[in-house]
Amino acid sequence: MKNKVRMRRFPATFRRATVKTNRFRDCAGWVACMAILFLMTGALAKPVLADGLTVLGGPPGGNCAQSVSSGKTSVSCGNAVYGDVATASGNLATGTFGATTSNNPVTVDPITGYLEGSSSTAFVTIAYNFAVSGVQSGTADFGLSMTGLLSQSSTGCTDTNGCPVPYAYLGFSNSETLITGGVVQPQALYQLSSGTTDFIVASSITNGVAQLYLTLQASADCNGAFTSCSATADFLDPATITGATVYDSNGTLVSGASLVSDSGFNPNAGPVATPEPSSFLLLGAALLGLICTTKLRAFKA
Repeated sequence: MKNKVRMRRFPATFRRATVKTNRFRDCAGWVACMAILFLMTGALAKPVLADGLTVLGGPPGGNCAQSVSSGKTSVSCGNAVYGDVATASGNLATGTFGATTSNNPVTVDPITGYLEGSSSTAFVTIAYNFAVSGVQSGTADFGLSMTGLLSQSSTGCTDTNGCPVPYAYLGFSNSETLITGGVVQPQALYQLSSGTTDFIVASSITNGVAQLYLTLQASADCNGAFTSCSATADFLDPATITGATVYDSNGTLVSGASLVSDSGFNPNAGPVATPEPSSFLLLGAALLGLICTTKLRAFKA
């Protein structure tokens, strides 16, 4: 069942599971859960007010998060007990970001004799506020290229739907349009698969400003009862903003237009050198997600 994802499992941070263990931690409050859900699915029409990059990982055993308004940052969390690792990184100066997570349970439940399962997620939010020269209203088409790998294996699995489940999603604002292979994607979450995928992200230009808002979630689950399980969602090979094309309100190409973000990033030029102050607004939003992040023990029959 490689690369096949049961939609009820997404997002890992929000699903509600029944487990025969007292270690399960449910979402701490519907308000926090809904706030981060809106952020992830692009439910906010204009979620970007300034450039920002937030990276987070968790579980396992110590969630980690960092946020900046320019430059780069990264995080990596790991827990040897549950065999989980989550890593996320990005760079506003180069228009790149990535996330990877793996799940390789190693601890045996003394009651059932099966390995203890868990779930882990790496998450990135990257946002730009572009000043567009030469155009007051129209559309900016941003090129985006992503490469990743989803892999899994298991033995002794008693879950007919599969114990290891890796999956990944690209999210975007509902003020944007995502196009791949010439097809407009109807939802604000695009399910990623192994290999390289090229996208166009179309963002409206209003009063000479275009905003780009993207999220990447990589998740790996080992659920059910099993004697061995391994799941990996690796999209750390950075997603790259490859350029931008500007059109006026009549759909006419504006060849002389340029885009420069608040932190100095120009998608049609080389990387920029910028300082790295913290962006507390996006970090706060990410921490809401951490409230809802759970350590999921395997369901034992």
